[in-house]
Amino acid sequence: MAVVQPNTKPTDLSTVSRSPRVEPRGDQPAVAKPKAEPVVQAAKSGKQPASRAVDKASGDVQPAKRGEPLVTEVNAKARFIRVAPRKVRLVINQLKGRPVVEALGYLQFVRRSAVRPVAKLLQSAVANAEHNFRIDRSDLFIKQFTADDGPTLKRYRPRAHGRSAPIAKRTSHLKVVLGVKPGARQKAATPAKQAAEPKPAEAEKKSEKSGIRIVSPDAVKKEAPKVTGRGPAERGKTGKGFLKRIFQRKTG
Repeated sequence: MAVVQPNTKPTDLSTVSRSPRVEPRGDQPAVAKPKAEPVVQAAKSGKQPASRAVDKASGDVQPAKRGEPLVTEVNAKARFIRVAPRKVRLVINQLKGRPVVEALGYLQFVRRSAVRPVAKLLQSAVANAEHNFRIDRSDLFIKQFTADDGPTLKRYRPRAHGRSAPIAKRTSHLKVVLGVKPGARQKAATPAKQAAEPKPAEAEKKSEKSGIRIVSPDAVKKEAPKVTGRGPAERGKTGKGFLKRIFQRKTG
């Protein structure tokens, strides 16, 4: 039986076909790949960068002026208001573009069911601007006011021949955006009011003059109020007998 020997000769690499390498011509220079621009990461201080004005002509970011507010819009939302969006839009369509002070005064003379939630949301947005960003309400105007549809509550009422008619109780989602007038300034930060407590030396002098002794709350002896119960220890100590207690009751 003939034995087949495996081919142990090394392969010649010069005979292996390779894909031709494309070299640039003399008149066509090689195109360099564009370098990736470095990504600027925000500092890990937890503070958001302040929004600054952008020059439309040059596109450069202009630094904010001292005392000028860093925000241009203040938002407030109210959800699941039990008033139909159609009725709310009859009120808010008259407020768009008006100053906040003028809009609040206008709502005092409107007799519609949607005035109360609209005025409450507007006052909430003004409070956000004054408390969070120290912007005066005289520098605010209503930039956007929307009333979107919320979930509808389905109710029914009886009708003739044993039938029922549906009642759709609609709700609204309100959103107001207040804009800041150009040239507005921030209010000066007011320091926290500290409670004026009298010093112990001054308190002692006043007590000596008035003849009143000032005692700390810890030095006052607190006694628990006496509670008379009907427990097993006091059972049978009453002066009245069983029959007297029965027949001396007030009737009627």
